[in-house]
Formats: sequence, structure tokens, C-alpha cells
Amino acid sequence: KHFDWRFKFFVIIAGLFAFGNSSDVFLILRAQQVGVSPVMIPIIYLLFNLIYSISSLPAGVAADRFGKKRVILLGFVLFAILYYGFGVASNTKAIWILFGLYGLFMGLTEGIQKAFLATIIPQDFKATAFGVYNTIVGLAMFPASLIGGWLWDHVSPSATFYFGAATGSLSAILFVIFITAIKKD
Repeated sequence: KHFDWRFKFFVIIAGLFAFGNSSDVFLILRAQQVGVSPVMIPIIYLLFNLIYSISSLPAGVAADRFGKKRVILLGFVLFAILYYGFGVASNTKAIWILFGLYGLFMGLTEGIQKAFLATIIPQDFKATAFGVYNTIVGLAMFPASLIGGWLWDHVSPSATFYFGAATGSLSAILFVIFITAIKKD
């Protein structure tokens, strides 16, 4: 009752996004399936983490300069494209590129969503709002991986990523609606 429609709508969008963002283990499994040797998996994951770390600061600067909403939207769109890419990837070069870009996605979104959230919640309820946000996102991650695993085993490994791409795309569309509604408010 302490939060307006903006907080609720944003938490729904973030929850939907998390619902399609299955565990990164599926990325590793996909890399192995496409042909990345098990010896190279730690290195490809290191590449992901290195780009994630390096891109976080410039992403924060870009969010301050161009707007958090634009950077979040870019992150949602990039995620959808990347997950689709993981679904269709057929060679190790593509996997390396996708892992690097996935690090960029993480740099763009991880802190920016929380920074944006801080701008749409009442000062007196920031702790509660972050608790609600993290609870919803955290709870959505469990079924994301459960669904991802079921799709991997019963449909195809690519289906796991198509599902993530679909939820990422839907999150981007809803976020555009959200942005438009904020401007009218």
C-alpha cells in the first residue's frame, strides 16, 4: 500500500525478466554442447566476468548521462538477442562472442536496475522496496532454471534459450509501455 503503480509495474517487469533468466550453468552446458572443451570453460567464464567487471563502471556513467531507463531497456533487448544467439549458436567462435556480450549485458543491468528502483520509491520505504524487489526477482529465478532444465531435457537445449529470449523481449516491450506511462504521469 506504500508503493505506487510505478514500483509495482517495475517489479512485475523485473520478475518476468528473472523468470526467463535461467542459471548461467545452461550457458556453460551450451558452450560444451557446441564444442568448447571443458578445459576452456573456466577461461570463457573468466572472459564473461572480466567484461562484466570492466563494463559496469562505464554502464553506470552511461546511465547517469543518457538515463537509467534507456540503459535498462538496452539491457533487456541485448539479453533477448543474446539468449536467441545461444539458442542458434553452432560454433565455438559464436559462443565466445556471446559470452563476452553476456558480460556486457550484466554490466549494463545488474546495478542500474537497482539505481532506477531507488528513484521510484518513497524515501521512507526504500529498505522495504528493495526487500520486495529482491524477493520477487529471487523467487522468479528458481522456476526460471526449473523451466530451463525441463525445456533442455524435454524439448531441446535451444528451447531453454528461446524461452529466455521471449521473456526478455516481453520485458523490453513492457518496459517501453512503462516508460511511456511514466512520461504521461
